[in-house]
Amino acid sequence: GNSLILNEALSTGMPVIMSDLSPNNHLLPPSWLLPAQKVGEFKPRMIVDIYGVNPMHLAEKIDELARMDGFEHESRIADTIAKQIDWKVMEPMYREALEGLL
Repeated sequence: GNSLILNEALSTGMPVIMSDLSPNNHLLPPSWLLPAQKVGEFKPRMIVDIYGVNPMHLAEKIDELARMDGFEHESRIADTIAKQIDWKVMEPMYREALEGLL
């Protein structure tokens, strides 16, 4: 999945707290991820799992980031990730995938 909200936050240098699921755990540092549990599913055409995180874990992670010395380091990590998914980098891959559909 491509989360535009995630991309925008990273582009501002903001660390993003996400569930420890793919694709989040392939893109973000483990220290930004929260354990997730399957809480349901729905089936528009195929079954799609729904995950949630423990609200206490989320609050603890927010507190951890807020108290962190060296928050600038986390911001630089966000900037680095954002550069890897920048439109200039991703455009050729998107064009190739879309042209393959024609």
